[in-house]
Amino acid sequence: MKHFLVFCLLLSAATVAHAQQNPLILIKGEIKDIDTRRNLSSASIINPKYGITEVLMPDGTFSIKAKQSDTLFVFLPGYQTIRFSVADSVAQPEYKVTLYMQGMIVYGPTVVVKPKKGLEQIEKDRNALGEIPREFQANKVSGFTSPLSALYELVSSEAQQKKKLREQVVEDNRRKVFYALFDYYRDNNVIYVPEDHYDAFIDYCDLPLEFLKYNTDYQITKTLVDQYNKYSRLTGIIK
Repeated sequence: MKHFLVFCLLLSAATVAHAQQNPLILIKGEIKDIDTRRNLSSASIINPKYGITEVLMPDGTFSIKAKQSDTLFVFLPGYQTIRFSVADSVAQPEYKVTLYMQGMIVYGPTVVVKPKKGLEQIEKDRNALGEIPREFQANKVSGFTSPLSALYELVSSEAQQKKKLREQVVEDNRRKVFYALFDYYRDNNVIYVPEDHYDAFIDYCDLPLEFLKYNTDYQITKTLVDQYNKYSRLTGIIK
């Protein structure tokens, strides 16, 4: 017990010293749609290092504290996840940034022409499924790490939050591949999934990441065509 208390005191002292050398900064900014230049709302600014999440204000602005070296992620359903950092900027206590998000699909009457992916690029994306940014990767336990430090890393709320964020990144990328496939099928008259049904159809199929990663284009297409025939009858969609 005595050794544990000494360890806690040393850990606390080291943490305070590290915090003094790496003070928190304030990052303020706004998130915009890259095509319409309109401010977006409901996006989440996430710092995976500390498990901190900040939700955008209704006007698309945000304010979050972080260390200058931290990498932050922006999540918003229907948009490509972006990452940003001010690590390369001149050190100052406050930063103002404007970030632009690229929509993965287009809803409503506004038509925005975006380059579509072919099967070759989609296959590369399929093969990359499961990969996660290094900021979300679990810390490796070195030979010099004490058992108490290793145990803390495994059970801490920060570690659990990182795990949830890793899962969110993987799911985000899985859906991106499905979106690209649906676009390809529409353009090539295979099946016509309405854009506002993309997510509902993905949920209906409930196909795991491994299905996309390890099957052939033919197997994937056949399965999705069969599933869509059932889905379209269930929902009353006219193909």
